[in-house]
Amino acid sequence: MILLQAYQTSSIANQIIAWMILVCAIIAGGIIPAKMSQLKIILSKSCVFMAAYRKRPHPAALHIESDGRLHPGIPLISVYKAGMKQFLGILHKRGFSNDDILNLQPDPGTVSGTLSEAEVRSIEAAVNSELAEQTLVVERHMSALGTITNCATSLGLFGTVFGVMEAFMAMAAEGSSMVSKVAPGISGALLTTVMGLFVSIIGTIFYNHLAEKLKEATIKTENFADEFIADLARKHN
Repeated sequence: MILLQAYQTSSIANQIIAWMILVCAIIAGGIIPAKMSQLKIILSKSCVFMAAYRKRPHPAALHIESDGRLHPGIPLISVYKAGMKQFLGILHKRGFSNDDILNLQPDPGTVSGTLSEAEVRSIEAAVNSELAEQTLVVERHMSALGTITNCATSLGLFGTVFGVMEAFMAMAAEGSSMVSKVAPGISGALLTTVMGLFVSIIGTIFYNHLAEKLKEATIKTENFADEFIADLARKHN
C-alpha cells in the first residue's frame, strides 16, 4: 500500500523508471530459476557419469557400451565425447574395432595400440577446445544477470535524485518551503531507490549462489578432462 501511494504521488519520469526497474526484476526472475535448474541437472548428471566412468576398466568403455548415446547438454559428458571422437578416430584408422580397443588387442595383431605424444596432444586439444565451448554455454546469461543487478541500483538512485530535483524546483517555483508541499514528491522519488535496492539485493544473493555452483561445475569438468587424458595416456603408453 505504501509503495502504491508513493507511485501515485511520483512524477511521470519516476513512474517510467519504476517500470524499468520492474522489467529488470522480471528478466532476472526468468534467468535465476532457469539457471538454477540447469546447474542442478549438470551437477547431478556429472556425478552419475563420473561414478559410471570410474567403474569401467577402460576410458572408452562407457562410450562404446552406450554407442555414444550419452546424456546431451552436460558439459562434462560433451568433453568426454569430444575426446573419445578424436581417440577412436586415431585407433580406427589403424584397424582397431571397438572390441579390440577395450581388450587392447589389435586386428591385425601387428598394429600398435600405443598413442604417440603427438596423438595424446591432439586428443588433449580436442578436449580443451570442447571444454572452452562448454564453459561459454554454462556461463550464458550470467553477465546479463550481473548487469541487471547493477543497473537496478543505478536506476533507483537516478530516479530518486531526479525526483528530489523536481521537488525542489517545484518548491522554488511556488516560493514555498512547506514540508507538506514537497513531501509527496520526495516520497515518490524514494520509491525507485526502494525498488532498485530490493532487486539488487535479491539479484546479488542469487548471482553469488549461481556463481558458486557454476564454479563447482567448471572445476569438476576441468578435473575430469585432466583425468580422462591421463587415463588414456596410461592405458595406451
